[in-house]
Amino acid sequence: MTSLPMKRVIAALLLLLAPPATAQMRIQHEAVSHITVLVDLSGSWLNQREKPLDQHALRATALTITQLVPELTPPVIIRYLEIGDGSLSQPPLCQARFSPNIFGAASSKGTFAKIGALSDFLIERCDRFILMHEAQPLTDIVGAFNSVSLMNANDMPGYHGVIALSDFIEDRGRHRPVRLRTLRGVHVLMLYRAQQQDRFNERGLLARITAWKQRLTSVGAHVSAVDDAYLEPAELERLLLK
Repeated sequence: MTSLPMKRVIAALLLLLAPPATAQMRIQHEAVSHITVLVDLSGSWLNQREKPLDQHALRATALTITQLVPELTPPVIIRYLEIGDGSLSQPPLCQARFSPNIFGAASSKGTFAKIGALSDFLIERCDRFILMHEAQPLTDIVGAFNSVSLMNANDMPGYHGVIALSDFIEDRGRHRPVRLRTLRGVHVLMLYRAQQQDRFNERGLLARITAWKQRLTSVGAHVSAVDDAYLEPAELERLLLK
């Protein structure tokens, strides 16, 4: 049987050999790359009739993100923000973080080290949660983009991408129009939704999308636009990187 003094010696040695508490903790590093998804929660985009298109657009977005993040410098933060009634500075609808490591293990809740786990979270949690929302009466698109601008002001320099899912028909009600803040260097991908009236007036749709592209480009963004009826994640990834 080990004597009491020897037990104390062994315990002291174990304490000396054990790594400090700070070494046992996995310190979360600040995100270098950022992907923001803006989702239109107004009734013209989020409704029962358009639900199959909503599901298709959200799933294609999630798959695009999971193809894109391995190309970016980690850690990568992914945020879903709303386009709705008073969009500015609303808390994220859903948020995730991709931070790969040699162990393939997540360091904290909401952080993913494996692409498969990230993909499952975006599709099974974020998409489902968004589709459960009730439609909002107004569509503050500028406010949503300005939220991105305000966040970017404090972010580390790195990749910034925005995927915007909307019909791009802004309706702020009685609230006055506001200007777009800077989006310099941000890669914006507009996944636009054609409305019923657009199917009989192609000019109106093209004019609306062109006007938004010009507005976003004028504040420094790199802009691409794709009809959300025809989405291919590999193509969307390419557009977000160009």
